[in-house]
Amino acid sequence: EDLWHLPGRLRINPSLWDKEDVAHWLHWAQKEYSLRRPEKGHFEMNGRALCLLTKEDFRCRCPSSGDVLYEILQCVKQQRRSVVYEAPCASPSVSAGHIQGPLSNQMSSHTVTEPNSDTP
Repeated sequence: EDLWHLPGRLRINPSLWDKEDVAHWLHWAQKEYSLRRPEKGHFEMNGRALCLLTKEDFRCRCPSSGDVLYEILQCVKQQRRSVVYEAPCASPSVSAGHIQGPLSNQMSSHTVTEPNSDTP
């Protein structure tokens, strides 16, 4: 499921967000998920600091919706990771026990074989 209709600059890696980006993300999440607004100043930080917060930190800073904000941030980070690791032309796949894709040259010595793989 593609949850992310993130506005413009928020599509970059969250650890690169500045304070305004973090404020923009909070506002976006609040509107998108009908969350209560955190108290002013509780998330006044850049993206790097935001990404270092634990789930408990989010709960303490925003008891009403800290859990949800934390999970949204984790999903944004995960989506960024999958976008970065996806090859634009072909995605890597494991087929018939062999690794295929852009890294296959570097991984040829690590070919996966399955015992008795006579099934079609």
